[in-house]
Amino acid sequence: MRLTPHARTLAAAIIVSTVVRLILAARLPITDDEAYYYLWARHLAWGYPDHPPMIAAVVAVSARLFGTAPFGLRVVPILCAAATALVTYLAARSLFDREVALRGTLIHLAMPAMAIGTAFAFPDVPLSLFWVLALWTGWRALATGGGWWLAAGAAVGLALLSKLTGFAFVLGLVGAWASGEWRRALRDPWLYAGGLVACALVAPVVLWNVRHDWALVTLTLNREPWLLDRSIPENLALFVVGQVGYYGFLVPFLVGAGIVALQRWSQPAWRYLAWMTLPLLIVMLAAAFDGRAKPHWPGPAYLSAAIALGALWPGWAAARPRLLWAAAGLTVFVSAALFVIALFGWGSLAPRAGIDRWDLVAAAIDQHLARQPDQTLVLTDTYQAASLLSYHLRTRVPVTSTHRAFAFWQDREAWSGRTALYVDEVQSAHKANTAGMCPRMRAVDEMPLSPWRTVRFHRCEGVRFP
Repeated sequence: MRLTPHARTLAAAIIVSTVVRLILAARLPITDDEAYYYLWARHLAWGYPDHPPMIAAVVAVSARLFGTAPFGLRVVPILCAAATALVTYLAARSLFDREVALRGTLIHLAMPAMAIGTAFAFPDVPLSLFWVLALWTGWRALATGGGWWLAAGAAVGLALLSKLTGFAFVLGLVGAWASGEWRRALRDPWLYAGGLVACALVAPVVLWNVRHDWALVTLTLNREPWLLDRSIPENLALFVVGQVGYYGFLVPFLVGAGIVALQRWSQPAWRYLAWMTLPLLIVMLAAAFDGRAKPHWPGPAYLSAAIALGALWPGWAAARPRLLWAAAGLTVFVSAALFVIALFGWGSLAPRAGIDRWDLVAAAIDQHLARQPDQTLVLTDTYQAASLLSYHLRTRVPVTSTHRAFAFWQDREAWSGRTALYVDEVQSAHKANTAGMCPRMRAVDEMPLSPWRTVRFHRCEGVRFP
């Protein structure tokens, strides 16, 4: 069967973007968050203090099928990213037509966070897939009812299992249903069946949180701002810059497409896209006032906005061709530049310099433990350092952290009284007070981690955990 030019363009875009991600996955070392999620994958549960369990399950499957090297941990997430582009096309085609669907998918693939960020095993990757899957099935359910409500319920439940941002989709779906002719769905028994499917998927996570003092909810609501000691204008400026860095110079047009969707409220497809775009953007903008919103958090809203922009593109390109095409070109350039930097020049940059050295730190720890066999535990302050050391040391020696997350899968009380090797990240922003944990501690060695960070090793006798 011969593919049409339209289908060839779509297939080529998805294949090329997937190959780009696979190249990056093979080239780049494991990041601290990926090592953290790999720890989760080794201790599967229905919940964790930071996120719901989907990323742990995805990484566990990827590790089982493709190995525990960084590339192996990333293969299944990369396949999820390829599926996200295809489902985006299906959703846009249902809302509009195939031409809009192709443009919306290409916009989706051009955004740096989607083109490059999905090469890593991060929770946003499965969230994006299940968001657009819910976007597609939710629209079909509202339009035709029946069994589509089961598919929509499953997609919404899986999005909620991926990240708490999935609740924004629930808000949008309820808002869309309540604000139009779709209220007739109350007479469709499949609506309630779909709701039961979503609740059944989420129920184990709720039960886990009940049993663990609502750890996920507590951490989310009490999360410290990631931008400290800055004014509101500075926070907003950094948030806007972050949006451009993550989603390219098309961001103003994506936001504008969401606003146009609101202006076309009387048309069901546009009303639906307005609900799936603007509430999340508004919430994240409000959270940016005190520096709480991280740049990648509004990502799902831009997936919906990409479809709206795909529909508006011909008219906007005719009115402002240079401006729109320049923004599109710069967005592609940012993604391409990030790819080139990651592939050829990352070694000189701070993130890679810090991450790459942890294998050497692990080797130095092995040497220390060989000389001091009574040291049977590695202790550090941050979850990032503990996760990377645990990844590189594998199971040769237990690694723990003062970070409370480790207490969910480790019986740290059983290690009380041991002699530990305390790994101190000098200049760590999250340094804990270890005096109470290490009553007898003395420095034994140090090594550089990056040009501006040093790791120091301490002998910690009689370790105890609060």
